[in-house]
Amino acid sequence: MEEHFYFNQTALFVYTIFKVCLLVMVISPALMFPFLSSCFTFAMLYIYSRRYPDEQLLIYGIIPAKASYMPYIILGLSFVISGNDISAIMLDGVGILAGHIVWYLSDVLPVIIGFDPTLPPAKLRRLFGGVAVAENAAH
Repeated sequence: MEEHFYFNQTALFVYTIFKVCLLVMVISPALMFPFLSSCFTFAMLYIYSRRYPDEQLLIYGIIPAKASYMPYIILGLSFVISGNDISAIMLDGVGILAGHIVWYLSDVLPVIIGFDPTLPPAKLRRLFGGVAVAENAAH
């Protein structure tokens, strides 16, 4: 994702990671999860799957699947591997929820309202340089 959608837009990529982390930290205390790396990974996987839905990916290097199904396939696999433990999919579900919120605010809402309210602050854009965020044609 950082090589295609965020190519030469480091500030936007860092700000997206910040938004995902913030959402995961806001949602997870209600469910009392001590480790949030799985939530973060699932959020980024969900954002990738929404931006590149027709991309072919391999599960464990052998089973092909479309990227749009990947978060749900991995969610099911983690449920099976955990021994049908519902808390395992709750943790991953928080990541999917956070990823969906960030994807909607970053990719769908700007099309509806005509501007992107989630652009990184000017200081962050100056810090990382690169191409201006408004030139991102993928939205």
